[in-house]
Amino acid sequence: MTYTLRTAVIAVEQNGPLSNGATVNFGNAELNTTHPLTFTISNTGNQSLTGLSASIDPAGPNAADFAISTATATSVSAAGSSDMVVTFTPQATGPRGAVIHIASSDSANNPFNILVNGNSLSHLEAWRLSNYGSTSNTGDGADLATPLHDGIQNLIKFATGMPPGSPGTQPVSVGKVGGGFTFSFSRAKAAVADGIELALEWSTDLTDGSWTSSGVVAQAPVDQGDNTERITASIPSGVGARGFVRLRVTRP
Repeated sequence: MTYTLRTAVIAVEQNGPLSNGATVNFGNAELNTTHPLTFTISNTGNQSLTGLSASIDPAGPNAADFAISTATATSVSAAGSSDMVVTFTPQATGPRGAVIHIASSDSANNPFNILVNGNSLSHLEAWRLSNYGSTSNTGDGADLATPLHDGIQNLIKFATGMPPGSPGTQPVSVGKVGGGFTFSFSRAKAAVADGIELALEWSTDLTDGSWTSSGVVAQAPVDQGDNTERITASIPSGVGARGFVRLRVTRP
């Protein structure tokens, strides 16, 4: 008489087979954007793999940044498979990580653990990487660089939503209302999310220390539908026979 040992054996793949306790790297991901990876769970045994469920360990260092957006099937027949989608949505910059536990009827690998990690970039770092091939504040991608020699620095282009591959233009436009003037500029929402500040300042003589934002009155931002908002402001009246205005852009 012949007896066949019937077992269920879990196998997990993500761009190749994974061992229990393996690490999967999501790579670089822009802050507050979602990046999915698909994991395939297979049964290489000769008996149905049951009790399948996956969870993010809440005790992981950055558990809230990872989620199982598409759950695996609760059972997989012999030689069958089921996909699971895990997303990475970083909520802060820098290295992020968590642990996934996959429970199943495979007693030798219950749970099957996967360490997931990724590196979260600020919106400015992601902008540099996309346009200049590096997240570093150096070379053509530096904040104060003008790689197109158009006189508009990278930080100003990013903060005001100008396309980096095209010659820049004066970011502030001037309008006249009654006996005074208004000044308008575009502000990128990504710049606001990064804590970058854009402020109108005025001076009567251009000397160091004379620039101020005192008395500047800004209207409510107007959404322009392209991930920027229009900011319109006025400077105090009666600043003298002449006045000068500049847009100051600073980042943390």
